Amino acid sequence: MIILAYHGGIGQEGKELAFGVNTHSQGAHILEGTRDIDLLVLGHDHNEAYSNATGTDAAGRQVPIVNGGGESLTKTVFHLTEDSKGNLACELTTTENLDLSAYEPDKALEEKIKPYVDLASVVVDEPVGTLSGDWDGSEEYRTKQNDTIDLTSAAMLDIATKRMVTKYDAAQLDALKAKTGLDHLDADAAITNDCTAGYVAHSGTITTRDIYRMYRYANNLLSIPMHGRDLLAIMEENAAERLTTRVLNGQLHFFTAHDSYTYLLFGGINFSYDLAKPKGERVTIEGFSNGRPFDPDAVYLIVTNNYLLGNDACGLRSYTEDDTLWSQVADDARSGAQYAILEYIDEACKDGGSVVPDAFNWHWEMGYSIDVAALPPYDGPVVASLVEAPEDGHQYVLYQESEGYTLTNEPDTTGFVAASIPAYGNDLVDALPDNTVVLTAHMVGEDMLMLTDVEGRYLTCGAAGGISFTEEAAEGDLSLWQLIPQECAYQLMSVGADGDQALESFGGKILTYKINPSAQYLFNFYEVRDGER
Repeated sequence: MIILAYHGGIGQEGKELAFGVNTHSQGAHILEGTRDIDLLVLGHDHNEAYSNATGTDAAGRQVPIVNGGGESLTKTVFHLTEDSKGNLACELTTTENLDLSAYEPDKALEEKIKPYVDLASVVVDEPVGTLSGDWDGSEEYRTKQNDTIDLTSAAMLDIATKRMVTKYDAAQLDALKAKTGLDHLDADAAITNDCTAGYVAHSGTITTRDIYRMYRYANNLLSIPMHGRDLLAIMEENAAERLTTRVLNGQLHFFTAHDSYTYLLFGGINFSYDLAKPKGERVTIEGFSNGRPFDPDAVYLIVTNNYLLGNDACGLRSYTEDDTLWSQVADDARSGAQYAILEYIDEACKDGGSVVPDAFNWHWEMGYSIDVAALPPYDGPVVASLVEAPEDGHQYVLYQESEGYTLTNEPDTTGFVAASIPAYGNDLVDALPDNTVVLTAHMVGEDMLMLTDVEGRYLTCGAAGGISFTEEAAEGDLSLWQLIPQECAYQLMSVGADGDQALESFGGKILTYKINPSAQYLFNFYEVRDGER
C-alpha cells in the first residue's frame, strides 16, 4: 500500500507543480499524474470539507483523500486479504474525521512532554530587550506605514549589511562589482510580506515569544543585487495588481487584493503610491533611508525572504537562489528571520538601550491625487445598488469589494467560482454575469441572517469550512451567518462552523477560511434592481 502524506491542498488537475507557483494546492494534480497511490493525506489548506472524498488518478481509479483540517483526527481503515500465493490486497473499509475534543489527552505522553514544554516556555518568555518611545500600535500595515512591520524591515536591513561586510572584503567587492554592478555592501531596501500572527509592537519588554508572533513563519533571509529600474517595476506591479480603491458613500477606501502572503511591504525606501495614476506610473521613489539616491540604472542591495524569492505571485518571480549574495541558510550558523530580529533588538538594547520607532528613518504613504468629490456620475446601466444593511426578504448580490467579485453557482472544490463585475461608487454596473447568485436575506435579529438562492437553497458552511447550497437549513447553525461590521463593509462569519470560518475571496473563488483583517473578507450587499433578478 502506498500512502502519500503531502503538505498541500486539493488544488486542481492540469496545474503543474512548480517552485513558487501554487505549491500548496496540488493534490488533484499529483493524483492525475500517478497510478499507485492508495491514500492521499492533505492538510495545508486547513480545510476538511473535502475529506473522505475521492480523486481520480491516471488509471481512472478513485483514490480516497483525507484532510484533518488542522482541527480533526482522520481515521481510515483498510481490510487486507491474502491469496493462496501470499499476495496481499487492500480494500478501503471506512474513512472519517474524528473530533479531537472527544478524546482525553494521553496522560503518560503529557507527563513525558511536560519537562520540555516547561523548558521551552522559560526560553520563549525570557525578555530579549526593551521597546520604548511612541509606537503607533496599529494593526493596519498593508495600506499604511506601520511600526511593527518597520521593526522587521530594520532587522532585515541590519543583518544583511553586517553579514555582507563580513563575507566580502575589499578585494572581493571589486570582483562583486564586476559581476553584478554592485559597488557597496550596505543593504538599501527590505522586501517582506504578511508574516505577523497578531503581535503589535508597543513600549515595554519584548520576549522571544513576541518575536515569533511578529514573524511566525520559518523563512530565511537573503540578499540580492537589483537594478533600480527592476525595483521600481516590482513596486509598480504591487501597486497595479495588489492595490485597489473604492469610493463608497463618497469616501475613498484603499484595499489590498488577492492573497495577503505575497502582497509586498517595503522598508528602507522613501516612496509614495498614487493609485489615481495609470498603471506603471503609480510609484514615486524619492531615495533610500541610508542616504543613497534612487537611480534606475544603479544596482542596489535588496534583502528579502525565501518565500518571496522566485514566487510567481509577486514581482520577485524572476529571481532565484543563484542571484543571492548572502543567505542565512548558506552563510549563517542560525537561519530564520526571527534570529535577525532578536539580534537587532539585542544589539540596540546593550548598555541600557532600547528600540525606538524613530530609528526607522524612512517613510511611505498611500495617495490618490484626484478629488473623489469631483468624479463624474456614472451614466450607464445599473444592476444593483449598495445598501447600508440587508433587510428581511430583500434580494441582493453579495459583492467582495477588494477584488470586485460576485458569488456564482459554479462549484469549485470547497467553494464557488467568483465572477467579476465592475462597480462605480455605490452601484454595480453594466450587467450581472449569467451565473451570478441572487440571494434572499432572512434576518435573524439585527446581526445574523440566512441566505437562500432563487431555488430556495441555503448558503451553508461546512462544519470545518467550505460552502455549498443545501435544500434545508443545516443543523448546528451552519446556514446561519453573523454580520461583523467593518469600516466600509461586512465580514460574514459562520455561526456554527469551527474555527471562526468566514466568507473569503481567494484565487478566483469564494469560500471560507479562518477570519482575519484582510480585505479578502470584505463583502457588501447590493440590492438587485427590478428586471435584473
